[in-house]
Amino acid sequence: MILAKIGDREITSGDLDAEIRTLPPEVQSKMTDKTARRQLLQSLVARELLFDSAQSAGLDKDPEVLRGLADAKKGLMVTKLIEQRSGDKVRVDDVDIKNYYEAHKDKLKDKDGKVLPFEKVKDQLARSLAAEKQSAVVQEMISELGTSRGVEIFDDRL
Repeated sequence: MILAKIGDREITSGDLDAEIRTLPPEVQSKMTDKTARRQLLQSLVARELLFDSAQSAGLDKDPEVLRGLADAKKGLMVTKLIEQRSGDKVRVDDVDIKNYYEAHKDKLKDKDGKVLPFEKVKDQLARSLAAEKQSAVVQEMISELGTSRGVEIFDDRL
């Protein structure tokens, strides 16, 4: 279903849904509201208008833009590789989170020095634990790739 037109270009409900899927989960849950969806659609239209204007101004050939595109491509590819290689290795379950909580209780205190209840910090701990696991996976990948590619760093030349 077509939601907007910019000249002969169309923005469909599928385009809007794809954009919603890129948002954080807490924002996605608010996108059932018609006003929020309309605001997001207006944002998509605005971005397309500004993109057209930038392209007309020749910014698609600007060296700084081209470097930025190359950097963005590298970043997206690295992120995708990490997602593919880490998969199940960064998943956490309630037992992992509870063990992590027990191991870090001394750092989980309120302003009065009382240990925060597990349920209050569970989501934060899940994110922290997943980030730690992902960091370990990435470091292991970098180490293996560095070894296999014969990486040498010459500290004395810095």
